[in-house]
Amino acid sequence: MLIAYKYRLYPNREQRKAIDFTLERCRLLYNRLLAERIHTYQNEGKSLSYYDQANTFSVRKMAIPALKQVHS
Repeated sequence: MLIAYKYRLYPNREQRKAIDFTLERCRLLYNRLLAERIHTYQNEGKSLSYYDQANTFSVRKMAIPALKQVHS
């Protein structure tokens, strides 16, 4: 038998702000990576794997300082 628990979080204003910041950066990064995959497939007919894009994270973090504040 599997049991699941749900917990409701009540973050304070500062924690809510940090959560929103992190989610916004993750959303922007996801959309940018998806756009790169679509662009590469349409132009070159080749698909990018997760590992192809994951190898660029260090360069992206240097170019976009806000990404350094998001946990990998």
